[in-house]
Amino acid sequence: MYLFKRGQRSYSDAHHRLRWHTSMSDFNLDEFIQAARDAAVSDSPTKATLALMKKTLAEPDSVAANMGDYQKDDVVLFEDSTVSIWYVRFQPGTVVPPHDHQIPTFIGVYSGVEENRLYRVESEGLNHVSTRNIGAGEVLSIGPNGIHAVQAVGETPSEAIHVYLGKLTTIERSLFDWETGQARAFTDDAYDELVRTV
Repeated sequence: MYLFKRGQRSYSDAHHRLRWHTSMSDFNLDEFIQAARDAAVSDSPTKATLALMKKTLAEPDSVAANMGDYQKDDVVLFEDSTVSIWYVRFQPGTVVPPHDHQIPTFIGVYSGVEENRLYRVESEGLNHVSTRNIGAGEVLSIGPNGIHAVQAVGETPSEAIHVYLGKLTTIERSLFDWETGQARAFTDDAYDELVRTV
């Protein structure tokens, strides 16, 4: 799992991997990206982006049919100073360690189930607040200070579109120790140390 290790993929790389099935649905990635860019610079970016995600993911089969077959588990579809749009796949048996984003985050699952364990840092350590299982057609929004750990539920990967209101690859973010809740700089080494297998 390479999720959140500083954005490796360009929009052009992702775009050329797309396979279109226009006869099956109306979803168009280019149009979605433009709509997300418009929402990000609107008067109410959080509200507008959430509404867009809910509308788009209301037909998860349409999204699945028109997204690409990606070799990597995370692909930057588009990024500028206002919004980052990623394809994200989680593999069964791997738990991404607790981390933050520092910007509003929207997760729209179109295949499989993505388990999000939500946490809060308290004096005694990392406190598990709740768990949200996000299935195909569902959307989860996480605030700038939100902390979550993620894994796919069941025996199949989860696939989703993640939208972040900012340039995710340039933000200094944190990973959190599972036991102590201590914040650590989000680096590849720290990620590899904290990632879990189940």
